[in-house]
Amino acid sequence: MLKRAGKTLHVPADKSILAALADIGIKVKTLCREGVCGTCRVGLISGRADHRDEVLTDEERERNIQVCVSRAVPARRWCWICRRTNRTNRRSP
Repeated sequence: MLKRAGKTLHVPADKSILAALADIGIKVKTLCREGVCGTCRVGLISGRADHRDEVLTDEERERNIQVCVSRAVPARRWCWICRRTNRTNRRSP
């Protein structure tokens, strides 16, 4: 679910969150698309994620998700996300 946009996003198993966001016109800055650069980090407000990145620390994973590679945990199948402007977790305007 996209809190600020007030939208629900369906992400098929064969598609990344990043690709699903692009399909509905929401752009997220990204460089590598492999989970190694940290550019596509967004806030994880609630829910659990299957973190597939190589960038976030365990502490950062509690409140962030790399949308190019990570997914919602299958048992939960949803998570709330919001855009972040940088690694200090300030919200974008």
